[in-house]
Amino acid sequence: MSDRPGPVRVRDLEAGDLEQLLRLSLQLRVGDLPLPRERAVALWQAILSDPAQNYLGAFAGDELVSVCCAAIVPNLTHGGRPYAVIENVVTDEAWRRKGVGRELLSAMVARCWQRDCHKIMLMSGAARRDAHAFYEAVGFDRHAKQAFLIRRP
Repeated sequence: MSDRPGPVRVRDLEAGDLEQLLRLSLQLRVGDLPLPRERAVALWQAILSDPAQNYLGAFAGDELVSVCCAAIVPNLTHGGRPYAVIENVVTDEAWRRKGVGRELLSAMVARCWQRDCHKIMLMSGAARRDAHAFYEAVGFDRHAKQAFLIRRP
């Protein structure tokens, strides 16, 4: 018997998914302040109108339980093939360790390959060892590149 709470379906996020996306995103950055509604709506409209932005969600019924996004970046090297950067991978706490995140992230990787990306990158907080094991299980190699980060004060 599976400990998975039920079937999920993966699909592109749509305009009407914004509220659930914002709510789920708060689990990614605990303590993060919510965006003002008008700003969130404007950003979401811009994201949805940009073909380089890909937001996939896993839904249990009508409930968004996992999400990730990928930006497809045009590139002048590698024969002009783009690369992808995956960000904001989060699964609702009640759905973690049940295969939902893996199903979703695998679908996003497939999407990036379909867009002819020559590589797919993502970063994770250095101390998030569980997340690192998860990403490696999906096929990412933590030793292939070294990431560097600078944040604006």
